[in-house]
Amino acid sequence: MRVARPVAALLISLAIGVALIRWSRLQDRWVLTQFASPGGGTAVELAVDADGPIRGFVLTSTPRLSVRCAAGGALSYSVTTRLPAAAEPGPERTVRYRFDESEPVLAAWMESTNRHTLSAPADAVPALIDRLSGATRFVLTYIPFNAEPASATFSVNGFQRHWTEALALCGL
Repeated sequence: MRVARPVAALLISLAIGVALIRWSRLQDRWVLTQFASPGGGTAVELAVDADGPIRGFVLTSTPRLSVRCAAGGALSYSVTTRLPAAAEPGPERTVRYRFDESEPVLAAWMESTNRHTLSAPADAVPALIDRLSGATRFVLTYIPFNAEPASATFSVNGFQRHWTEALALCGL
């Protein structure tokens, strides 16, 4: 009887922990920021942090998914990893991404000059935004420099509502 109570308490604690983790992934965590566009006009960024950190060679970082619109129709879709990608010829880096339980897509994204951000090619951005609008989860996998592959999972609930507002602010 003495052993049963601690075991029951442990099981209840685990069940509560799992429920809290699942609940937190369903929350809308998007942050909308409005700023002046370098070319004039308004730009808006929607950003959400990954559900947890990823590990590089010597650093650990929590990536941030950013979707931007600017007056004039410019759109961008990027993940700030804060960890440089493994070296490949040229400025492109290989990534694998998927939405919810869909099949993963292998793609070449551009790495920023400071090596902290991976950006989708401009021609792929509208389709990525469209897929994001109906998704609950986005997963990006890439290989940080001198490290094992790292996967960042983003809970993306609520994106569509915020994106509609962002587009209006950008005048689109």
